[in-house]
Formats: sequence, C-alpha cells, structure tokens
Amino acid sequence: MTTAFAPWSLAYKAEHLQRTASFKLRGALNRLMCLSEAEKARGVVTASTGNHGIGVATAGQLLGVSVTVFVASRTDVDIVHRLQSLGASVQIIESTDCVDAERVARRAAADGAKTFVSPYNDPLVVSGQGTIAVELVQQLADVGWSLESTANNRLDAVVVAVGGGGLISGIATFLASVAPHVRVIAAQPAADDAMHASVNAAQIVDISQATRHTLSHSTAGGIEADALTFDICRNSSLIHQWILVGEEQIKYAVRTMLKVEHQIIEGAAGVAFAAGCQYLSSHPEARVLVISCGARLTPAELELVLES
Repeated sequence: MTTAFAPWSLAYKAEHLQRTASFKLRGALNRLMCLSEAEKARGVVTASTGNHGIGVATAGQLLGVSVTVFVASRTDVDIVHRLQSLGASVQIIESTDCVDAERVARRAAADGAKTFVSPYNDPLVVSGQGTIAVELVQQLADVGWSLESTANNRLDAVVVAVGGGGLISGIATFLASVAPHVRVIAAQPAADDAMHASVNAAQIVDISQATRHTLSHSTAGGIEADALTFDICRNSSLIHQWILVGEEQIKYAVRTMLKVEHQIIEGAAGVAFAAGCQYLSSHPEARVLVISCGARLTPAELELVLES
C-alpha cells in the first residue's frame, strides 16, 4: 500500500493486518508444518513477549499441536489471556528480559522432549518470515513500482524494524538473491538497540534491560548468544544501513499512521516508519517500502501516543 504519510514515495507492507496482527504467524506456521508426526504429537515450547507466542499458538491451533509459551513478567495481561484463548499453556517467569524466558523455555523443551520454536534463532522460522519479501516483489506493480534496477520507478530501499533479527534476515537474504540493488535498512529504537550494539561490537553483547524502556516492545530485549541472525545482521552486503530512532519519533509515526491511514500500528512498526522517513529526508527521490510489522498496541500505549 502507498501512503500520504510523508511528502515522499513511501509504501508499506501491511503485516499489521495479518490474522494475528503481526508477521509472526509466517515463521511459526512454517516451523510447525515441518515437524514430524511424532514431534507434533509431543507438542512445542516457545518464549515470547507477545506476537511470536500468538503466532505459534495460532499455528498450533490450526495444525492440532499443543503449545506451551513462556513469557517474561512484564508481559501484558491481555497477551496472556489471548494466548490462553488460543489453547496455549502460559508459563510466566520472574524476569523482565525475554532472553531469560527463552533460556527457561529451552530447558523445559529439552526436559519434555519437545521442539523449541525460537522467535528468530531457527532457519525455518527465518525462511517463513522471508515470505514477506517474496510477496512484496510480486505486489510492487500494485503501487506502480518496479524491481528492475534500471527502471525509473524502481524500488530503492526496504526498511525493517529489528529485534532478534529473524524478519530482516529472511527479507534481506531473499532480496539479495533477486534484487541486490535494493538497499535493506535496519531500524531500531535508540533506547533499546541490542542487535545494533552487537553489530558495532562485532559480538553479541549483553545489554541490561533495567533502565531501557521503549514503545517498541516487540523489538526489545537481548540476543541469544548463538543467534544465527547475528551473522546476517552484521553482513553489510545484506544489511546496508542502520538507523536508530527516538521515542518521540516512534510515537509520531504511530500517531500519524492513525491520523492519515486510520490504522493502528504498534511501536515496532512505528520504528520502521520513523526510520523510513528519516532515510527519505536525506534521499527525497527514493522509493522506500516499510514493513509495517504489527498492530499490538495497548489502550494505555495508545493514550500515551495521542497525548504526546
């Protein structure tokens, strides 16, 4: 979809309109569809701040696979209720960091001989998220753009919000194979930029969440020590640029999307829109596509956005 969000050529892939209100169903469904019958019978375990858990629970419901979701203590109660309504068993751990939830979930999966479904550290999950890139290539003509590198109306850049890196890894890997001239831009909130900090340090760093707060809760938290997405995110031939955005920029993007498009997006999608506008401010002739990754915004967060 194109938008009058800004005075530039900006379009977006509306993953916030997915049946689970985020892109996460793609990777979850791909992972569960690849289970053996014996693995399906034993069930799966995952950890999530919300969207991934809902994706896995929905995939489990569709495929008849039992799902256990470990969540950090900061997880919104509405998310817990949503997971339970989808038939998932929810286990709340005494930590605010999603990495701790992942560690506990992995141990539980191993103890129960169940499959752990990572939010990002799994090639099948990454491949599932990458189907977004396949679709956007097919849908470019709908907005009058082209993938041809020599076309006057060619797509110049795709902007993706980054947490653990599963979404951008899938998108960047596919685009590199079919349209290497398209720049893939990684966006993170300046207040919580674990992957960006890790890329700069050339190693995965442990960033305390004690004083880090962002509206982009879907990208918040640390990175697993062996995350396969790290090598992709640090590969400058796949991820061409990093943009960090402030909290006021995120809130402005969410508020503007509501005002202009009459659609609610979550903070992580706001990160991508804000970064897209920041890129366009210095490249006004570019054609930029933003991945609007989700719509999980609580009433309290919406009130905060509207009061800004």
